[in-house]
Amino acid sequence: MKKVVCFILLGAMMLLFCQSVLAVPSTNAETVSEIIRKAAPTEFGYLDNTEYYMQYYFPMLSYVDDCCIVTCTESTNFNEFGVFHVKNVSDAKLCEKQLKTYLSNAKERFKSGVVYDINEYPKFENAKVTAIGQYIIYTILDASQSKAAIDAVRQFLQ
Repeated sequence: MKKVVCFILLGAMMLLFCQSVLAVPSTNAETVSEIIRKAAPTEFGYLDNTEYYMQYYFPMLSYVDDCCIVTCTESTNFNEFGVFHVKNVSDAKLCEKQLKTYLSNAKERFKSGVVYDINEYPKFENAKVTAIGQYIIYTILDASQSKAAIDAVRQFLQ
């Protein structure tokens, strides 16, 4: 009888272990950001500026429960994107609107900035906001990189 109970317990433990090993990791803004980084790589990589940007540019996004905002580490490359997860789907439109305002302001800051590289300007012209479920993403990237990034995120989230 003891052997039967031991086998049952051992079987239950193995089943629980297999489920935890096979479980799909939960998606978060950092994971989505990593997908975009791979789709739009830069020579020197990206720097996480989430804390600074949320405090300085996005304090009004109190309904966002997870985000990741990165910029290119190379000062002459203006690649930038942000991934925001909204608590409620109903907040997605408001988030889109506020991020579009941010992109408009970022374009104006670039045009009046000290470092103005004409080759970087198209990134601001093509900057866009994309909603994919509860994820709202803005991209300041080359058009081809932006498309590749959004396509990769769509594929991952579906």
